[in-house]
Amino acid sequence: MYNLLANIKYYPGLGQIMPIVERHRHFGGSISPSTVHTIMAANGQPFTMKEIISRMTYSKKEIGKGFKPFLEKFSILDEVHWSEWAIDESISQVCKDIATEGIKHVDISLSPNKYMKDNKWSIKDALKFVSRSFLHHTKRNNITCGLLLALRYDSSRAIQQSALEAINDSTMFDKWIGIDLIGNELFYDPIFYKKILDRWHRHDKVLRAHVGELPGTARHVKSAILDLDANRIAHGIYASNETLKLAIDKGVYFDLAIHSNIYTGVINNVKKHPAKRMMDMGCKITLNTDDPIQFGCTLREEMILAQRAGLNSSDIKRAMTVAAEPMQVDRMAVDEPVSILEMSPVYQV
Repeated sequence: MYNLLANIKYYPGLGQIMPIVERHRHFGGSISPSTVHTIMAANGQPFTMKEIISRMTYSKKEIGKGFKPFLEKFSILDEVHWSEWAIDESISQVCKDIATEGIKHVDISLSPNKYMKDNKWSIKDALKFVSRSFLHHTKRNNITCGLLLALRYDSSRAIQQSALEAINDSTMFDKWIGIDLIGNELFYDPIFYKKILDRWHRHDKVLRAHVGELPGTARHVKSAILDLDANRIAHGIYASNETLKLAIDKGVYFDLAIHSNIYTGVINNVKKHPAKRMMDMGCKITLNTDDPIQFGCTLREEMILAQRAGLNSSDIKRAMTVAAEPMQVDRMAVDEPVSILEMSPVYQV
């Protein structure tokens, strides 16, 4: 297993505390309005930059208005004609932005469905193209990336099963580090997922579930841990203390995103965010941007917001150290691990 602990970077107000690793970022939430405008203009689609920005990002009055308005911020991506050039251009921009932030490794979730239509691809074709493009652009930008296949709770079961069958193919299995269950968790069905995810458990891959993000969904976190053997939870902020203790016992990670919770309105006061309580209990938490374009945040800004949620610099250092812990990251969207993965851990506080 390779070591992800990378260079220490100085962040004003936080000190030299962290290797720059992010575990929870979505591809669709990382494509910039300028890239969408460039692609649409090339395709002859008459959208202005102002309109694209308005549809993809939040105005102040939109913050905290619920989960449905958040999902609508991605609707314009369904109107893009996703040629091979458009997909590659988007991956190029996302990788450049990640490198510009100083991030050395990132796990990115991606659903292939919208990229298949214009290219007349199978799901396997789409996954293969995406992994090759990420391989090329991560190498160009001297970063590494772990790709997770995103399965949307509200997608048809046939589509989800087809995607999983494609990635289970021997030529694809080692190109993707895991599965990410995403979307509206009101459609979360542990019986269905337990049946189709067995191979990923046997090969110690990442299995992350977006659960416990909405009020009234605490039971989903416990179910994901016990029924699905999930080893990572995205959000999980409504988990009970009992479930958090269970997660600690099983070594489950919580990939938090505080900006996300504030913007979607599932938390209405940053000081009430459970990040500090979770950390004090002993949970393994990481800090992440989730969808940096929609929430207008960088990883640095997420750490600053985490301070407002009660975390001190030692807590943040711990969270970033946890993010860099090796966990099935030696098989990424790269043919060979790059040098950054072999660096020794260094801490200077």
